Amino acid sequence: MARPSLNHMNTKNVQTGVLGCDAAQKGITIQGRPCAVRTQLMDRVLTGLRPFVASDIDRLPGLLAVAGASPPGLPSTAAELTTRWERWHVEPERDVTVLPGPDGAIVAYSRASFIADPSSRISMEIAVHPDFRNCGIGSALYRLVEERARNVNVPHITSPVFLGPNEEHPEAVHFLGKRGFFLDRAYWQMRVDNLAEQPEPIWPRGVTVRAMSDIGKDAQIWAELVREVFQEFTTGQRVVAQLAEPGNRPEGYFFAVDEATGREIGTSRGRIDRTGSGEIGYVGTV
Repeated sequence: MARPSLNHMNTKNVQTGVLGCDAAQKGITIQGRPCAVRTQLMDRVLTGLRPFVASDIDRLPGLLAVAGASPPGLPSTAAELTTRWERWHVEPERDVTVLPGPDGAIVAYSRASFIADPSSRISMEIAVHPDFRNCGIGSALYRLVEERARNVNVPHITSPVFLGPNEEHPEAVHFLGKRGFFLDRAYWQMRVDNLAEQPEPIWPRGVTVRAMSDIGKDAQIWAELVREVFQEFTTGQRVVAQLAEPGNRPEGYFFAVDEATGREIGTSRGRIDRTGSGEIGYVGTV
């Protein structure tokens, strides 16, 4: 069985989930109709699910927005979703499933994609429209994610949870926690505006900066720093693969260098993310 963990990203990064309680016993209704018994409904869900098709891309952002399943601060658009999928190496026709509702609108979505960096795992997202929660849909979708993890023989499942400042997402955390997920790490996404007005950097005495130049050699150095600082396994080959992702370029990867020894002592990378509202810069530092 794959070991699940919860990536709790502060601004955090969003996963919707659904409560796994028996909605029939609680008298919950969906569009005026009582929920079916859990096992029967889960079977119906698995029957109604279908693979993603290209025309779904324009309908999914609306579901993700109402379900709270897209990064805060960014518009939920087809362009933003496509960019995220590209970065995670998602093949939608293989990794994404959708559930149409009675009127044909998409009421639930799941993504289960294989990721090898920094460790082999299945990265998942599950989103269910609020009007269709508490009926076992999320549980049925999660069963499929577990099946995917077993099929590709990976030891971990991770799920991002996106939260805005001072925001909580108890349904998602409860849903994941019941299934053995735990807080794995947290990321803060911080923003600076008016970049042109920011002062030039002041380097500490004895430290210089250089961009990545020899990709093969520098990728190995980069990987060594990541392993040392985060105790995460990665390789130079994976760093090179990361460079090929949308928005990444070698000149956006920087090393801080100790002048006395010539040793690389820190890294920072900049990436351009294309969203529905334009371009924003991303910076990560080790």
